[in-house]
Amino acid sequence: MKQVLIFFKYASCLSPRTLALAVTSTVLMAAISAVLIWAPPERANLVVTLVGPILAAVAVATFDSRRRRR
Repeated sequence: MKQVLIFFKYASCLSPRTLALAVTSTVLMAAISAVLIWAPPERANLVVTLVGPILAAVAVATFDSRRRRR
């Protein structure tokens, strides 16, 4: 938890947009991790199947937009 707070403090020094992205991604990853840990294997497999492509698309769009700005 201490590392997450340090990350948020660092992100807040950069920009509000970066802080919002950091908070959103942390909450999303915590929710996905909770589902994978506590869900039955069938449901966890469904979550991975549905969320995996969405996360990949978001990551590609983020990296592409960052590359365009530079």
